[in-house]
Amino acid sequence: MRRPNGSGAVAGGVVPAFGRSGGTVRRSGTGPVRAFGGGGGRGLAAVLLCAPLLACFAPEAAATPIVTISSGPAVTEGEAASFTVTAAPAPTFDLTVLLHVDDDADGDFVASGDEGDRQVTIPGGGTGSTIVTVATVADGTDEPTGTVTLTVRTDNAYAGTPSASVTVEDDDATIVS
Repeated sequence: MRRPNGSGAVAGGVVPAFGRSGGTVRRSGTGPVRAFGGGGGRGLAAVLLCAPLLACFAPEAAATPIVTISSGPAVTEGEAASFTVTAAPAPTFDLTVLLHVDDDADGDFVASGDEGDRQVTIPGGGTGSTIVTVATVADGTDEPTGTVTLTVRTDNAYAGTPSASVTVEDDDATIVS
């Protein structure tokens, strides 16, 4: 049976196939929809009636990764402070994470050009982690031990705004007057 003229209803599982002369889309029982060529073998007709099947092929929405930071060991000024930035679950595609670098008010261990906002990419398809290093400056000024802090900035691509700090030891001699 063919679809009644203009009704949009399917009778007997056979429908004209997108204007192809003689082409039909057939459904046999509860099996998959099959397309058959029409118009003298000029090609396959487009598949119709696939809407009920789309749920079977719709990709699941990816979970929003939660970004965390862990700090490396304490360093002496002039050495790089290291941090591990991790996204869980590990991203399938590259994930750009916005960060902010700052040192504390007790010391000036990070060069002014290295403070502030930066970004890092966690590679897709990997472990979900990447190492971020922040250079510290070896100066001749005696100052108290301080910290370098790395903070995750807010973004819609991930959740979490954690921070972590690495202790920076001063290596300059104290001058007593």
